[in-house]
Amino acid sequence: MSQSVFKTPQVHIFGKLAYAENFNCHGLYAKFTFKAGSNWALLSGNSNNETFLSYLSDEMIAPLEHPIDLNYAAKSVRGWPRIIVEVWTVDESTKSTIGGYGVMTVPTQSGYYKMKVDCWRPISSTTDKLLGTFPELEFKDVLISSQSRYGLSAETTGSVVFELDVILKDFQLHGVMSKEDQK
Repeated sequence: MSQSVFKTPQVHIFGKLAYAENFNCHGLYAKFTFKAGSNWALLSGNSNNETFLSYLSDEMIAPLEHPIDLNYAAKSVRGWPRIIVEVWTVDESTKSTIGGYGVMTVPTQSGYYKMKVDCWRPISSTTDKLLGTFPELEFKDVLISSQSRYGLSAETTGSVVFELDVILKDFQLHGVMSKEDQK
């Protein structure tokens, strides 16, 4: 790595997508993506992830235990990383349908976080319900922009829980002070 990367502000995110809960289905899996702005560069790790199929317990919890380990370099705090989640439900005949979408901003302070992301999906029509399908978003960018979701009818479906450790490095060298730097 070049010497300039070592002086660049960095965010290291590690942990796991721990579990999903309260989805009305037989089994499920999740796809999740870390999305950062144009001033951010992924130094290591995989920003696109998919878990294995997990079945819900009697308590309506599906363990996912998918590891996360990413390192970003930042030129600006604008475009701070977000996690975009898609949960796919699977019925007894192994047919997959969208279970829900969710978005979470990666915490902006160093530390351990257990974060619950509530998921939703567009409300299906009567015909969709008879067929056992649910409408999917064609363009996932609508998840990030709240203006694009205006007027979209949705229903709450369940939630996923992330357990993350976040480490910030060298932001203070560029005039960005966190609460922990001010102590």
